[in-house]
Amino acid sequence: MQENCVCYAVDSNYLFPATLSALQVRKNTPHARADVAIVCFDEPNDNTRLAATLSEASGIKFILMPQSELEGVPLAYARLFLDKALPAQYRNLVYIDGDTQVPNSLEGLFAPGLAHHDFVAARDAMTLIVNDNTRIAKRIKQYFRSLNIGEDKHERYFNSGVMKLKRSIIGDLRSEIKNLLARNKNAFTFFDQDALNIILSGNKNLMSMKWNFPTFLMNYSHFREVPANLLHFCSNPRPWHGPFAPWGDAYFQVYTEFAKSFPNTNQKTQPLKGLKKVKYILQTRYKSIVEPYIWDNVYSRRRRIVQELDTII
Repeated sequence: MQENCVCYAVDSNYLFPATLSALQVRKNTPHARADVAIVCFDEPNDNTRLAATLSEASGIKFILMPQSELEGVPLAYARLFLDKALPAQYRNLVYIDGDTQVPNSLEGLFAPGLAHHDFVAARDAMTLIVNDNTRIAKRIKQYFRSLNIGEDKHERYFNSGVMKLKRSIIGDLRSEIKNLLARNKNAFTFFDQDALNIILSGNKNLMSMKWNFPTFLMNYSHFREVPANLLHFCSNPRPWHGPFAPWGDAYFQVYTEFAKSFPNTNQKTQPLKGLKKVKYILQTRYKSIVEPYIWDNVYSRRRRIVQELDTII
């Protein structure tokens, strides 16, 4: 019986990109290494029925759960309820956000050498510059301080878009985060990512960014030098919105082709048109001029090299 599972936690609005990502995982990752499951916290509708059909035809488990199972916690925290939704056989999980593409196998994340680790995640891109002397770096550092994350842990702040974790720890994490939310009157900017970093600060292992590569770095040396196994489109616009920089037409066409078999997708995942499209074209062009000085300078490149050496996979 398979104990490993690559899993997603979404609602029906995000089923379109999440199903595509899950299909890529299933295609590229051997069945003998892990099962793949999509947990959708929603009520039955056209999107959930279509996603269930596509998933089951491709060997992906599709699980529909009512949002009432989230115990009043916002949907952004749904991944903390995977232990309640997934079949009991799955003991070792790799959670993945739906706004991802997975061009390579994830089997390395289930390597025997990782079996004794309870929690592993990749550093967030913010850690590349948090100790630099730029305005954006100073804002990031101030935010980490507001979370009471120690200065020596700022470069260990991780991104929760991809997490390898033992199923057995999810319940305790959920309980701690619910208590943290009850005490914290201001919502966290990055939801459970912030909460998990507060709780696990100094008590976590880190994986290479190749397992959770932030795609806004695709035009820079980071992408040329790190063999990205998983691409995380973690900010707007997303690749299903259009062939914007830095991913261009190649990563956009994946969604347009998939949309032919997913015609009932929510409007949020339709290509942008009109003024919104013009806005994002201008925005991405502006970023292509300004951001290299922040994200691809000598400092950030050196920090990436050092950080990549401090990973367990």
